[in-house]
Amino acid sequence: MSKLERVVFIDRRIRSVGSVRLAEVVGEFCVSARQAARDIEYLRYSCDAPIEYDQKTKAYRYAEPFDDLGFLEEDALLCRVLIHRLATTKPFIPLNASEIDRRLEGFVPPRLAPLEAAVRFELSSFEDVDRALVSSIIQAIAEKRRLAIEYRDLSDRESARTIEPRRLVNYSGAWYCYAVDAEKSAIRNFKLSRVRSFRLLDARHTSAIGDDELDSMIDGAYGAYKGPTTTTATIRFYGPALSIVEHEVWHPDQGLKRTEDADGRACVELSLPVYRFEELLGRVLRFGSNAIPVAPPEFVLAWREEIIRMRGLF
Repeated sequence: MSKLERVVFIDRRIRSVGSVRLAEVVGEFCVSARQAARDIEYLRYSCDAPIEYDQKTKAYRYAEPFDDLGFLEEDALLCRVLIHRLATTKPFIPLNASEIDRRLEGFVPPRLAPLEAAVRFELSSFEDVDRALVSSIIQAIAEKRRLAIEYRDLSDRESARTIEPRRLVNYSGAWYCYAVDAEKSAIRNFKLSRVRSFRLLDARHTSAIGDDELDSMIDGAYGAYKGPTTTTATIRFYGPALSIVEHEVWHPDQGLKRTEDADGRACVELSLPVYRFEELLGRVLRFGSNAIPVAPPEFVLAWREEIIRMRGLF
């Protein structure tokens, strides 16, 4: 029996009858009293459960209501299936994926294990990645070394860059490296599939940009391409798109409200911070006429110009 099963038993016992004794855990799972006590400590310190020992009843109980573990077994099932999917997908698979996968086989409680085939995680799109490049980036981050790269940008312009890699990020199936551009002394985001060549240098990092500033920038705007300054983009969604978007989270700091436009049509208005519009524009265009940008003006203009270009194809 796994620790997860014992923890679930302890939690459900306390919530259903008010308390649990070590002897009950020992009898249910045929483990030692010491192991049962360790499970109690795991609940207290790793799960932040307000569990305490009642001297009067010689049992453990919750000092206050606690429902955080109500779906622990179901969460374990979803976690197992997700990790299995990632571990067996080529762009993500590490060399020891089979061993990782084997170790996770006992993670799901036996009563839910047969359902692993009934839960699926589909990765809509992903890019392959150069393992040697990833290795060099990780080494550069760990040893604070610079990396020389030949890079092709979105306009297919090639340039030589010297960068100080700081973060390796997978976003929507593609890999990115957030790094300090040594020449510009600024954070830039490099898509790994656009790196034409690379070479690890002996030169060390010299940038004074701190981790807090870097992470704030990465977390601060929508999409993979982010920068130190952002603007707020607002889009209105109609018809089928309305009911879809109002249940989605595009960004942690988004604003979402139901409203009506000037013509009295019902819509949901989504506002979110964005640094560059390319990725957001593509997502908005997927909804066709059911999504209309309303701010800022440059985003509205980019949307209109793209529609005109598409119309010109026909």
